[in-house]
Amino acid sequence: MKKLTKAMCWEVISITKDRVNNVGIAIYKKPTTNKCYEQRPKNDPPLCQDSDDPSAAWNVPLQSCMHKIPVAASERGSQWPEML
Repeated sequence: MKKLTKAMCWEVISITKDRVNNVGIAIYKKPTTNKCYEQRPKNDPPLCQDSDDPSAAWNVPLQSCMHKIPVAASERGSQWPEML
């Protein structure tokens, strides 16, 4: 799991284990830029083709690829609320 999440450029935020039943949980943060994807020594898992729609949800075949991080505000969708 560690190799996969590192290859996907995910950052470990927290790993905890329940004291009662020893169930573990890991929380990861996805990258906010494409810099990590561009610096990977191997393109594995591969990035999706630019023609692949990252918003497609219905009646589309599953693919084993990752979409690039949208960089333009118009591509990211709605803005997050400002921090208080």
